[in-house]
Amino acid sequence: QARVDRFREHYEAAEASTISSWMGKLPASGKSNHIPLTAIHFEVDLSTQEGKEAAKQQYALRTEVFGPVLIFCTVKAHGTPENYMEQVVELCNDCIYGTLSCSIMVQDHVAEEPYMERAYQDLQYGTIALNFWTGAAFSMSFGIWGGAPNETVEDAQTGVGHVNNVLFLTNADKFVARKPCLSETPIPLDITAPRPALTATSKAFAKYIIQPSLLHFVGVLAVLVGPAIYLVPAGFLGLVAVGISYYIRSTKRPPG
Repeated sequence: QARVDRFREHYEAAEASTISSWMGKLPASGKSNHIPLTAIHFEVDLSTQEGKEAAKQQYALRTEVFGPVLIFCTVKAHGTPENYMEQVVELCNDCIYGTLSCSIMVQDHVAEEPYMERAYQDLQYGTIALNFWTGAAFSMSFGIWGGAPNETVEDAQTGVGHVNNVLFLTNADKFVARKPCLSETPIPLDITAPRPALTATSKAFAKYIIQPSLLHFVGVLAVLVGPAIYLVPAGFLGLVAVGISYYIRSTKRPPG
């Protein structure tokens, strides 16, 4: 809560920013232990040196909140989409702290434009995900996951080196993963809606991490594959029982 409050304090008095908070439905008592979700919106203009310096001082671009704060930063660009993308790359490379990963959401016909290809090359991030969350790119173990290759021990924002890379690619600078755009229109997202499947999966993984056991491992498989997975150990135990029964009967059989 304190970190979220510091974000609000930096922008409540700013004339060129707006703050809004929203929450899901409160329980019947009207009380909740959840921190309100906060959205902060501001605009940057990189067309002048003064605007660039102001962007570099933006608290939200230099500080990780580790809380429910969503930042909307509008880039005031002039001219063509190519000029806009160049300024976005400049903003990401020069003003935003950290080089681990970034996501780019664009329509398919835009993603193949030459200026977009240049953006993928110029962005100083270890992983770039096109039209999906970078967390999913982390699970693709054939790619690399780590900070940009230009980081040093003296000035390490994300870190030096990377993990994954099961294909043992040499001199890999970044991992660019792409997928088609799902829709030409915005996808509505209700962040307060219950997600039973996600909740069940999280609980199953938590049980296995806290107390690793065969039973909890099967529980993880059950939420991923389905309840039918329980038939596998049941069938195995059944075969063991039949084998033991046959062995006992054969040892007690009178000599013929």
